[in-house]
Amino acid sequence: LSRGAPLMAVCCDVLRECDDIFLRWYEQSHPCPKTATRSLTRLQSFVTRYTPKPEETHLPRHIDGANVDGSLVLGLPTHEAFEGGGLTVWDGDGESE
Repeated sequence: LSRGAPLMAVCCDVLRECDDIFLRWYEQSHPCPKTATRSLTRLQSFVTRYTPKPEETHLPRHIDGANVDGSLVLGLPTHEAFEGGGLTVWDGDGESE
């Protein structure tokens, strides 16, 4: 775990902000009684970079994790303009988006 300490130090503020965003979204999707409070416990975080291969227009449909309740996808700033892209979220079985 100590090998990941520098990345964790850099990402701490971003992860806290992601926690807040996710909790606000979850509360809108799953309201609780006004007198109740809700907290968030992040069990795992990972950072990945998707770099397209030549002629690649998309990643195949895939699952980031079997027991993922939510994901936040961040587009990091670059020196070059970005065009295109997108994200499709498949909710449950079948072909519904």
